[in-house]
Amino acid sequence: MNIWQNMDNALLAIMGAQLSYTRPGFQAVTITGQVSSGVMLENVPAGSGTYSRLMLRPEDLGFTPSDGDTVSVGSTNYTVFRVELDDIGAAHLVLRKS
Repeated sequence: MNIWQNMDNALLAIMGAQLSYTRPGFQAVTITGQVSSGVMLENVPAGSGTYSRLMLRPEDLGFTPSDGDTVSVGSTNYTVFRVELDDIGAAHLVLRKS
């Protein structure tokens, strides 16, 4: 494990929230992720929805996240809008509030 993976693990341990992640057709998985609410996106028209970012470790899911998956944080539900994987094992997702 390198220093960047250690930093991701520390961020999730300190600032992470429990969430439910569901791939269509499968049971929900409860994991820890770091959610940033109310983000502005480039190339997305204003008024087209409310977006958040989520950082998680795909290894916690057991699969690679995909567009169209669903995430529940507390009573708020989101649909995965965009997935970006980094070189150190983290996934950065853009979520659209359902």
